[in-house]
Amino acid sequence: MSISLNRRRVVITGLSVVSPLGNTIADLTHNIFSGVSGIKLLDAEFVDKLDCKIAAQAHFDPADHFSKHTYGMLDRTSQMALHTSIEAIKDASLEITDQHTAAGQCGTGSDCTSWQHHNPQWQRIQRCQR
Repeated sequence: MSISLNRRRVVITGLSVVSPLGNTIADLTHNIFSGVSGIKLLDAEFVDKLDCKIAAQAHFDPADHFSKHTYGMLDRTSQMALHTSIEAIKDASLEITDQHTAAGQCGTGSDCTSWQHHNPQWQRIQRCQR
């Protein structure tokens, strides 16, 4: 039996990151090789309601990157995804025009997608705040 593989090439043209170890590729790389840990005590107001008080939380303020109107429409995961997409395009030194929008694609990766809806801890916090 012969298996035919359709081999397609993928070109990574730009990179971006939002992470507990930095929000630039340079900061992330430096902190990884310096042995910096992104795990810290949480300082949110609701921390007393959590069983676990430590996390590797990305420090991202959407107001630094978007208008209040724009970031108000997006959840935190979408805010970070949109920001990193824009930064990856800049990193690639691409100029996006109407001609490119139909042919281009930007991929993002995340360790969670709107985990608030699936996480029992988060749901418990939301009930306590009502």
